[in-house]
Amino acid sequence: MTAEIIQFDPSQLEHQVQRLTRAIQSGALVALPTETVYGIAAAPTSTFAIERLSRLKERTPESPFSLVVPDIESARKLAAPWKSKVEKLFRRVCPGPITFVLPLREGALDAFPPIVTQACAPKGCVGIRIPDHPLTLKILRRIGSPLLLTSANHHGVQDPLDGKQVIDDLKNDLDIIVDDGITRWKQSSTVVKFDGNTPAILRAGALSPAQIRRISSTIVLFVCSGNTCRSPIAETLFRKEMADQLKCSPDRLEDKGWFALSCGLSAISGMPASDYAQAVMKRKGLDLSGHAAQTVSETLIRYADYIFTLCESHRKALVIAFPQAESRIRLLNPENVDILDPYGGTMEFYQTCARQIENAVHQRVITLLSKEKGKR
Repeated sequence: MTAEIIQFDPSQLEHQVQRLTRAIQSGALVALPTETVYGIAAAPTSTFAIERLSRLKERTPESPFSLVVPDIESARKLAAPWKSKVEKLFRRVCPGPITFVLPLREGALDAFPPIVTQACAPKGCVGIRIPDHPLTLKILRRIGSPLLLTSANHHGVQDPLDGKQVIDDLKNDLDIIVDDGITRWKQSSTVVKFDGNTPAILRAGALSPAQIRRISSTIVLFVCSGNTCRSPIAETLFRKEMADQLKCSPDRLEDKGWFALSCGLSAISGMPASDYAQAVMKRKGLDLSGHAAQTVSETLIRYADYIFTLCESHRKALVIAFPQAESRIRLLNPENVDILDPYGGTMEFYQTCARQIENAVHQRVITLLSKEKGKR
């Protein structure tokens, strides 16, 4: 048997998805590109395909296969309910170069032959990944169920970063090999196992332990109009207040798992904080001179665990633009009162505004620390 070689062609994406979906569902072993390494896909409904894959990879219960899914909701159906850090990593990284090892949800694989549980979750945990490649993702969406996926190489051979490596190694073992050249990340996914809310790196990969730690931190985002007055003041005061509460310096806050950011609904990127905003912060021993304004974005909203707006109009605008984040968007003032924009006002107005922000930030920090402690 010699594998059929298909060159990935974005202009033929729909046609290739249909063809490969039919092949996988019929029990074929197909090498697919991902953003990390090439993988061999097998349908969980085909005992024959899984047996072939297990022989090819010389797999034992000590090295189970992972399951790939198209989205986080599909992952939820496979894994037992997870903690906040898992949710953050899924939301911020996926689709992307990370494999989660999580407790299997009871009954999650009952619809498939018993060999699937034996091959993927022999000890009650399952590896789950959402790959970031247009072809593989669209196949997963089309099939509507997980696929087994393992690196496209013989046991002991280097993980394949190039379609040519797969062809040279497995052309006599697979049914189809899709070649899309060199992968984007040029290294394996990082494998992270969670015991409750505590991550452990089982395999180093595209994301370093430091990146995993940073990505799984708690991110607080402050939003105003231009990101030159209120929101940078709030961001700076939050760092100071949170550092005081955690008994560390503001520059060590990230080590404690907290990030503060700010942005504006109508910000001009790169604009500095206003002169009065800098002056008010300087009187408090805080520095805003390095601030550069940024506009609100889908990425910022997706990453943020808590989003605080300075006015109700900001909150409403964000909810309209990002309805999926509504539960994370709140007014900064716990009493649900606007903090007025001091832009163009006097120094005294800025000072009043800063005091209002400081009081609101203090209350929010106390609440957030209590809330996050309860998640651990």
